[in-house]
Amino acid sequence: MKSLPAELRMVFLSIGLIFFFNMQGWGADWKGFAETDNASFYYDADTVTRPSKGVIRVWEKRVYKPKAINDMVEKHGATFWILHHSLILSEVHCAEKKRRLMSIDYYSKDGGFLSSRSISENDWTFMVPESIGESIYKVLCK
Repeated sequence: MKSLPAELRMVFLSIGLIFFFNMQGWGADWKGFAETDNASFYYDADTVTRPSKGVIRVWEKRVYKPKAINDMVEKHGATFWILHHSLILSEVHCAEKKRRLMSIDYYSKDGGFLSSRSISENDWTFMVPESIGESIYKVLCK
């Protein structure tokens, strides 16, 4: 069987990537900011707001890898076998180098809602060096 010419493969790859990234966003402007063994991390550049002086509010997306899904199943039950990603509303206080998570919504591979968790708005924590929190801080508080 003869393979496709390189130019044709590049055209198909380009079309596929355009389709994939358009399907992922659905209007959001997701930009990657970190990667670990457990997940890939993105923030929605379209949702960045400044609710008060020095504070930036943003939606983040965490796309889970198999190890993290296994950990979530152990922690929260079999419902999480179909976990794909979570959407996290967070705030970063640039001057004080603090962060707080306000809510987390979990979604399945087909986009179905799995679970939600609200978090107290008073739980500011300092950035841990070389953490996911510090990664988003570096992006938002340039």
